[in-house]
Amino acid sequence: PSTNQQSVRVLQTRDAFFKHFDSNNDGMLAYKELRNGLRKLKIFLSSKSVQAMFSLLDKNGDGVIDMEEFLELMQDDGQGIAQTLS
Repeated sequence: PSTNQQSVRVLQTRDAFFKHFDSNNDGMLAYKELRNGLRKLKIFLSSKSVQAMFSLLDKNGDGVIDMEEFLELMQDDGQGIAQTLS
């Protein structure tokens, strides 16, 4: 596949992954959506750990995680999250 086709696939995968969490389809993730999305993936974290993850992802502090903030997690392969949770 061409580089353009690969780029499109990556974007589609990221979009689908975000939508997995965005249960009300408003384009933003609330704390409960993040927690429930992690549980659906069989990732069980303490409330404190989920809150730390949420705070790290909510870069602008508006109380929700938008697509851009969420994609930052995917761009650094979750390294920032892993350091926060360890």
